[in-house]
Amino acid sequence: MILTARHGTWRLPALFDLADLHVAAGRYSDAERTLSTIAREEHGKEGAAAALYKQAEIDFMRLQFESATERLGAVLGGQTAYGAVNDAIALSHILQVGGERDSVGLSALALGLRAQQSGEGEKALAILKEGTTSGSALGDHNLTKQIDLLSQLHRPLEILVVCEKLVEEYPWSPFSSRALLVAGDVHREQSGQTNRAVEAYERILIQYGQSIEADEARDRLRALQQPAAPGGQPG
Repeated sequence: MILTARHGTWRLPALFDLADLHVAAGRYSDAERTLSTIAREEHGKEGAAAALYKQAEIDFMRLQFESATERLGAVLGGQTAYGAVNDAIALSHILQVGGERDSVGLSALALGLRAQQSGEGEKALAILKEGTTSGSALGDHNLTKQIDLLSQLHRPLEILVVCEKLVEEYPWSPFSSRALLVAGDVHREQSGQTNRAVEAYERILIQYGQSIEADEARDRLRALQQPAAPGGQPG
């Protein structure tokens, strides 16, 4: 039914799902055609901007960085970017920094995303680890992606190592406060690690008191300070 001319509220999400399936299977040309259909049918609407962003992401994964940059510029220059604008800004920043100062890190992020989108989490993690060096321009982006993948792979001890590395090597990064929050959550979920969780949350308040994560850290600290419930956990 997607390939017919029949339209309904189901059609747009179905087309995006189809494009995602093509990407996961490595059928990028098919994904491009599906996204072009969306852009044509949703011209001037949010759906068109979202489709254009996804096309830029495909270019990124295929290491076609100039084309990706051009498409992102079209998203950001349009009048109906809506939800796509934040993603477009983030990817544009990665492309600019990588193009100027970290080509190796840029390729690692692109190929890592490609492997992740194909459901190959371990491969993506290996690519990212190989593609970063201490102090590299895109290192904080790389380490953040590693944390996300390790969370999906349920490897808490490795998450803690990468979180600490991110905070130590890139204390100025906007991702560092999030890394501390993740580390605190990992400690909180492990038996006997409540004090370590409190330390992580308090570091956020001290070092990144104006961040979004600071509010979340306060909420977690309040929860940990509540009297223990019958099960032994804070109530």
